Amino acid sequence: PTLEVATDLGHTSIGLMGTENIIESDVYQQELSKINPNIKIHALATPLLVPLIENNGYKYVPEILGDYLGDFKGKNIESLILGCTHYPLIKDYVRDIIGQDIQIISQPDSVPQKLNDYLNRHPEHEGKLAKSGKTDFLLTDMTTGYIDTANSVYGENISLQKVTYGSADHPYLSARAVV
Repeated sequence: PTLEVATDLGHTSIGLMGTENIIESDVYQQELSKINPNIKIHALATPLLVPLIENNGYKYVPEILGDYLGDFKGKNIESLILGCTHYPLIKDYVRDIIGQDIQIISQPDSVPQKLNDYLNRHPEHEGKLAKSGKTDFLLTDMTTGYIDTANSVYGENISLQKVTYGSADHPYLSARAVV
């Protein structure tokens, strides 16, 4: 959905902030090139941001983020993808630093509408969807700061479960389910 939003905007010079793994994977450039080979991704690894967010280090975010975002100067980016699930929590900081002229693309802004559009185009899934469900919060790492942040984002105290990726702890995380 994030890539769809980026291409729907018609922008060809797109910034991407992400973890080192996301940036090194080059997945955004590869996928966007399939849609429009003229799109140029200006990728920027921002490894200090996730630990700051997870450990309530927001007072350090403006200085570090300002240093990171300085790398986009002169690249004429038209939009900026927040390529990590943590980064919407600092979207206002990003906006303050990068300005109003650059469109910020984040998952919470794009996924719900794109999912709704998809489901409307594919009514065959209607009978397969549960109308009432249970929400599980599964983490592979759990810190006090992360628990506080999760509760704050969700608006109430939630039950978080630590699981091991690739194990039988939870069916969604087993190697078979991931494949």
